[in-house]
Amino acid sequence: MKLRILAITLLLGLISGCGGSGTSSAPAKDPAQAVKNVLEGLIQYRPQTVWRALPASYQKDVQRIIQLGADATDKEAYDRTSVVVQKAVKILGDKKPLFLATIKKMPMPIPPEEIEKSYDATLVVLKTLVNSDLAKYDNYKSLDVDKFLTNLGSDGLKNLVSLVPKAKAPFDELSKINVSLVSTTGDDAKLEITDPRGEKSTEEFVRVEGVWIPKKMKEGWAPGLKRIEDQLAESKATSAAMYAEYKAKYLPEIEKQIDKLAKVQTEADLGTWQMEFMASGLIPTGGR
Repeated sequence: MKLRILAITLLLGLISGCGGSGTSSAPAKDPAQAVKNVLEGLIQYRPQTVWRALPASYQKDVQRIIQLGADATDKEAYDRTSVVVQKAVKILGDKKPLFLATIKKMPMPIPPEEIEKSYDATLVVLKTLVNSDLAKYDNYKSLDVDKFLTNLGSDGLKNLVSLVPKAKAPFDELSKINVSLVSTTGDDAKLEITDPRGEKSTEEFVRVEGVWIPKKMKEGWAPGLKRIEDQLAESKATSAAMYAEYKAKYLPEIEKQIDKLAKVQTEADLGTWQMEFMASGLIPTGGR
């Protein structure tokens, strides 16, 4: 299968079960129609469509992985870092003219107007994240994924996608994908997927808990979860010393540098701050 078909198939693997209305409606019984409905949801940049595409037990698996990730994270380090990030995002907004003027003087491969668009898109995404449940450890640990994605909204997703050129192209072409039913027998189905260039692929789907997902996704789900669980367990076992060093050595310096950045008023001030930041030891050099 060519890479283009593979990318589209993987995308459909995430979205194929949802009814596509952006609400909690029942999944479509016809697998091809289910995919078409959800494609429409993604064309409208509704990120919660992806989450609602998953079978209920898969959603529970994802929630469990989030909790395991939180268990492997130091609460104090998380919350203090979140405060730093919130300050940094505010500074990016408040001092946008200063930062843009500095950036535009640098050699860049894109025109000035595109630089500003990217800056604004980044700011929208960051503001959404720092104002979400990810901003506090306790909320992150019990994250309501559907609520989080719904709050991210179409504007958040559009801006996020715009920052990743390789992601934007597939989104722009979603309306050109054609899906048709080849055959269905009980909880098994075959769909023909035609990409915007006319390349066709026949993919096997299965129904899990009333939701149609690719057969390959079902086969790879449990092994994939096991790998993530093992990695998180290993991380938790070795993270205590890392977080202790981070809180004692690096986090105080990060907090100090952000407070200094908040006081910057001119391009000269910004240049001085950049030199101090480079000398702070927060960025590893070749000999470290």
